[in-house]
Amino acid sequence: MHDGHFHEPTYFIKPGWIVTNKKNGYIKLAYKSIATDERGYPLIPDLASYQEAIYWYVMMKLSFPKFLNGSLGGRAKYNFNTYAYLQQQWNFYRNQAYAEAMMPTEGDMRSIKNEWNKLVPEFDSDDTFFRNVGRRQLNYHDYYNGY
Repeated sequence: MHDGHFHEPTYFIKPGWIVTNKKNGYIKLAYKSIATDERGYPLIPDLASYQEAIYWYVMMKLSFPKFLNGSLGGRAKYNFNTYAYLQQQWNFYRNQAYAEAMMPTEGDMRSIKNEWNKLVPEFDSDDTFFRNVGRRQLNYHDYYNGY
């Protein structure tokens, strides 16, 4: 029998609104964002690879006009070699910083482990708003009762 009320909470999003099927209660909204300073600019992680990558990027950009007019390394041969060295240093530290940024945290690694080691995959996770993604799956087998 249908009493007009749904017991499982559902929702949909309209521009500027979250519409649910529950009359009373609370909605918990969580999101991840980039850390910013007081002016809204993104913060740079306090890691040596980021600082080196930024240093070599600025050096490369400041040296480019000198490279174009031939005054970077004195003679033309050194001019190209010096600018190539700056690019090489920037590429090395940029890739190092990128690798550090992509490295999962300890909690992310645990979540990945739990997802990869599930016996029963959860194909309908979107129906439960991904409630169990990254959680350890507990499956019980009752040996004596045949379950």
